[in-house]
Amino acid sequence: MSEQQVDVAIIGAGISGIATAYYLSQIPGLSWVILDAKENLGGTWHTFSYPGLRSDSDIDSYCFSFESWTGSRPLGTGEEILHYLQHTAQRHGLTSKMRFGAQVREAAYDSTTQRWQLRYVDSATGEEHQLNAQFLHAAVGYYDHAHSHQPTLPGEENFTGTIVDPQFWPEDLDLRDAAVAIVGSGATAVTLAPELAAKARHVTMIQRTVNHAAVMPNSTPLQPLRSVLPQRGVDALDRWRAIGTQALTLKASQFAEDAVTRTLASHRRAIIGEELHSQHFEASYPLWTQRVCRVPDGDLFHAIAAGDISVVTDTIDSLSAHHIHTSDGTAVEADVLIKATGLQLKALGDIALSVDGAPVHPGEKTAWRGMCLDGVPNFSFTLGYVNDSFTLRAELVGRYLARMITHLRQHGLGSFCPTTPPAGPRSRIIDLQSNYVERGIAQFPAVTDTAPWTLRNDYLREVRDFRRTDPTTDMAFAPASAAPGAAAAADPAAAPDESAEPAQQPPASELPAPQMLDTSHGQLRYRHIPGPAESLPVVCIHGIGRGLEDFDTLTRELQRTRPEDANAPDLEILSLDIPGFGATPALRPENTLPLMVETLWEAVDELLGSERPVVLVGHSLGGALVQRMLAERPARCAGLLLLAPSGFSTEITPVVKAAAVPVLGQRLMSIAHPRVVAAADNVAVHDPASITEEQRALSLRWAQHEDRAETFASISQALVGTPAPQRMAAARQCARTCRAHAIPVGAIWGSEDAVLGIGQLDNLRALHADPQVTVLPGCGHMVMNEQPAATAAALRALSQQLSTP
Repeated sequence: MSEQQVDVAIIGAGISGIATAYYLSQIPGLSWVILDAKENLGGTWHTFSYPGLRSDSDIDSYCFSFESWTGSRPLGTGEEILHYLQHTAQRHGLTSKMRFGAQVREAAYDSTTQRWQLRYVDSATGEEHQLNAQFLHAAVGYYDHAHSHQPTLPGEENFTGTIVDPQFWPEDLDLRDAAVAIVGSGATAVTLAPELAAKARHVTMIQRTVNHAAVMPNSTPLQPLRSVLPQRGVDALDRWRAIGTQALTLKASQFAEDAVTRTLASHRRAIIGEELHSQHFEASYPLWTQRVCRVPDGDLFHAIAAGDISVVTDTIDSLSAHHIHTSDGTAVEADVLIKATGLQLKALGDIALSVDGAPVHPGEKTAWRGMCLDGVPNFSFTLGYVNDSFTLRAELVGRYLARMITHLRQHGLGSFCPTTPPAGPRSRIIDLQSNYVERGIAQFPAVTDTAPWTLRNDYLREVRDFRRTDPTTDMAFAPASAAPGAAAAADPAAAPDESAEPAQQPPASELPAPQMLDTSHGQLRYRHIPGPAESLPVVCIHGIGRGLEDFDTLTRELQRTRPEDANAPDLEILSLDIPGFGATPALRPENTLPLMVETLWEAVDELLGSERPVVLVGHSLGGALVQRMLAERPARCAGLLLLAPSGFSTEITPVVKAAAVPVLGQRLMSIAHPRVVAAADNVAVHDPASITEEQRALSLRWAQHEDRAETFASISQALVGTPAPQRMAAARQCARTCRAHAIPVGAIWGSEDAVLGIGQLDNLRALHADPQVTVLPGCGHMVMNEQPAATAAALRALSQQLSTP
């Protein structure tokens, strides 16, 4: 019996497993593996293969935020989705860590070692294996992939035709000239019927109850823009169109249910007429208490109107050799009977969980943030939305799990464990009244109406909830070296949230005061932290409208900690103002980007000597400047570290567009009211509470600099005035130079960057050969202030690669 050790074991290689793996893969040094019982990835889209299979959510919200969708819209086909998942996993390097044919039987947690011991069976050989992991994540969805709900129909043994379970569709099923009966009225039946009507002699839907169905256009209103605008920009618009449309629909259904129901009915009635509609398509239950079936371009109803599909609404009385007989005496001819009678729920993959030898029964637990179980350490799971795209919540959970693991690693903790949930009423974690939910909901944990013990089927609300949820709320922690049982007694307050990290650093007064340097085109402010002999110089350039103090938190972190590798070089830090920002006057005669680059190099030569190789570190606009600096003098550059840099998109941010407006833009940038400055600061971080009073005071002081508005406006006008195809020219030139001179490149981006979205990282990866990339979960644009420890670790890791040119 073989055994392997990893940091994280993920069970399930479907949408939620891929989403989880993507976010965990951004954590430096974290090892993980995905186990899946099937022979390939895909989850639901690997299990199902019936004709017409498609998403029942708008594909623009169902696809991943980090990978563009290029298939059909608005509902992707099953084949397209499976190919998309395979492509995504391969493109992001996830496939190599997937282990297929691995049926996990049990997972036992040991508080002494703070690790899970998994036992799984190789489905091909029957051999048992062990896997040891610190964290366990169940990305297995909520239904049984091996069994569907297949009730025996009265007299089913008399039927001589073919009976088909759509969950296991036979590849060799021939429907030519066949009479097909479909039992069921859910999404599977609604999808299958029009597809089969094109092949069979006739199709009859037999439904016991009527479901809500929505006719929707089989196109998106933004499709024409794809021929004239960059795909990534239209992708973002389409994503928020899909999310916003569903959110508005759900709200309208909540507050004006009758009006929405009438509107949906009018669309159906316009195709099939009043008589058929009143007989077969007027549901009696409230909207969204069961999932609403989407009917693209009304294909089902057009086939009914054309006579290719018949509908019978009644209970089944009996089956004979070639017919299905309903209670009102109707005899439906059938050569093929398709039992689309529903799913079967299975909680957490039906894995036998235990903690210190005591069995864990999920149905007896309460879910913390809809992703962890009370009293179960280092365990999480993904459960998506029931009335919105599953992927939306899968990404929220994956991102938050990465944040939690990062939190533990930064604070030397070995385990997390949700504590006792608050007293009060419990509610279902799957908020539907569908029959399949009624049959299996008892297996699942409950939720409450008190955060963080909630799961709200409202994506926009949960985005805010996940951002605001402190990892220490109702959560116990144990140090990595804790004795047995310490996890239950650990004080959450002893493990502060990473967002508070900057506030715990020594005050800025411990750093040497900034100095002024005279250059050929004016003065330049700098702060120099000398290092010991043979130290490696690091030159730091801040972002637009900011100042060199943006690197103080990182500098203090580098001073406070030592590299793990004794052979790693010591670092010497030189932070420079961009001329016109911070407390440095604008250059004369013109404060242009080329003159800025010339002046920054002049300062480096003066302060560090003209021969020593340096590591260039640039944040935001500073990232664009250090790329230009490297392209001009590659022989001086030992390495390049880009922190959420500009220069990797043809798009222009709204703030830069506004600042570029003649006259008005400069006046806007000159507004230095404390509330305006504070609002801008808040946008730049994931958690505004992490901004210290000292940092807010600095931002206000920078905003009052007499040259700031003019500099901001002139840079913005230069960027906007550059033709879109040329806006990445400096980045391309820098990448070519780095390859030619073998200069190592690192990049850090916050997963929640609202200024320069993380999607731009794809362009950086495409330009540079094997960059050292770190994505910081739960981090905004100000990476070096929000997560200085992770930024320092990335800088040290890059420095260990360097050799003197």
